[in-house]
Amino acid sequence: RGRVVLVCTPTLATHAISPALRTFRKKFPAVAVELIDEPSGMVERRLIEREADIGIAPKPERMASLSYHQLRQDKFVAVMPFEFAAAGTRVMNLVDLAGMPMISMMPGTSMRTTIEQAFSSVGLNYQPAFEVRHHSTLLGLAEAGLGVAILPASAVMAASEREVGVVE
Repeated sequence: RGRVVLVCTPTLATHAISPALRTFRKKFPAVAVELIDEPSGMVERRLIEREADIGIAPKPERMASLSYHQLRQDKFVAVMPFEFAAAGTRVMNLVDLAGMPMISMMPGTSMRTTIEQAFSSVGLNYQPAFEVRHHSTLLGLAEAGLGVAILPASAVMAASEREVGVVE
């Protein structure tokens, strides 16, 4: 019985949390679950301000008042028009991607920060041609041939149905 407020990123809500919630609801039908899908920074804020009971997102920046347990790891993949990659290419590195137009999430998101840090760690400057707010927009722009989108693999599950290739 009772109510639990779960806040998580939209990607996790779509691909990881939905099946888990279905199982939870079957096992605990008397527990009301409020699911809030927010960008990772908002997950952290809602937890700190006690607007949510549980948060699922990338590791928070401010850990002082939160406890954190890693549930899983996700790798980043590059999604690009087929003509951007050499025939049969399945693995590329950041140097390979550096000369291509990039499509990115807006500054301040955990995904953008992670990608910027990765480029910086190998001495590369990350200058996206497009900055957007939603993963689906990244995929659509890549499909239209406008650049390369670097996303967590879990956010790209539907990309195999699109006119793009996914490389690790």
